[in-house]
Amino acid sequence: MVPLGDTLEDLDADGVVLETLRRDQGGPERLIEVLAAAFVHGLPVTWTGLLPGRHVDLPTYAFQHGRYWLDEPARSVEPDGLGLAAAGHPLLGAVVESAQDGRVMFTGRLSQSSHPWLADHAVLGIVIVPGTALLEMAAWAGGEVCRPTSGNSPSTPLSCCPTQPRSGSR
Repeated sequence: MVPLGDTLEDLDADGVVLETLRRDQGGPERLIEVLAAAFVHGLPVTWTGLLPGRHVDLPTYAFQHGRYWLDEPARSVEPDGLGLAAAGHPLLGAVVESAQDGRVMFTGRLSQSSHPWLADHAVLGIVIVPGTALLEMAAWAGGEVCRPTSGNSPSTPLSCCPTQPRSGSR
């Protein structure tokens, strides 16, 4: 093996020396390793007969980023099936009341697959939830949980009476 590689170097010949057989290393695994090495060195290899399944072209440049994961369809899970009450809001899916102290928690799932408009809100390539959406969810949840007391204005904090839930909530 070494003399053959040295001869190629001495002649400045284009070529590659590959070992298909090694002591205690034989079989299909070794053959596939050698074919992979040949492919890396630029030799054409037809993989479809050797490796069944779906084949995906990979990037040839180190900084050629691409997503190679399969897209999973958006799952829609109804709150009723999970033992939760539906919140009745497009972003907040369910409402849960604590059995210990009666506190209320709203929950939901935000993703680009279920809310494609999120893709329009990217900063430096990172998708973020717009502040107006967060504010709207907080205001809606607050309105569902309690009735605001009088005297609130945009410049004062919202205070509410947790003992008087709005009619129709939860």
